[in-house]
Amino acid sequence: MTTLVKIDYSPMPHQRLLHDCDTSLIAVCGRQVGKTVCAVNELIKRAVQNPNSRNWYITNDYKQAKRNVWDLFRYYLSVIPDYAAPKFNNSELKIEFVNNSKIELIGVENLESLRGARLNFAVMDEYADFPMEAYEKVIQPMFSTTGGNVWFMGTPKGLGNDMYQKWENKENGLKHFKFP
Repeated sequence: MTTLVKIDYSPMPHQRLLHDCDTSLIAVCGRQVGKTVCAVNELIKRAVQNPNSRNWYITNDYKQAKRNVWDLFRYYLSVIPDYAAPKFNNSELKIEFVNNSKIELIGVENLESLRGARLNFAVMDEYADFPMEAYEKVIQPMFSTTGGNVWFMGTPKGLGNDMYQKWENKENGLKHFKFP
């Protein structure tokens, strides 16, 4: 006999706090604080509120994105009535909304293949593991025509990565959130 277990993905208080803040550049650090749930809901909110927008959830690799967040998107979007329900493309990890907005799950294992897209919002999860040139040389230019926003998430993981440098540089306008 198989027992089904319902997983509760309800936001915790610190997730709601972050979700309600209105920032353009944000760094969220720490372990087990619900960063992913908060990011998924922020991407959905922005896609619904901004017609024709392109929104990316970016992580180290495509498989990690599918494994860690695809089911969360399906869960949180399951409450939308059928007539307005987004279309899920499981093979491309893309969600298309009735207002022509899109959410795409992206891996940075091939940075050159990302060039040329126009982005409105992106979440960069476990950013400390990204190649050093990922943001400045490839992803940041995608916001040039939209003036879009980005969230950097993860743990700085010591010296020698761009997340740590962004965390330490108080002059870059990056808002910091760190949970105990």
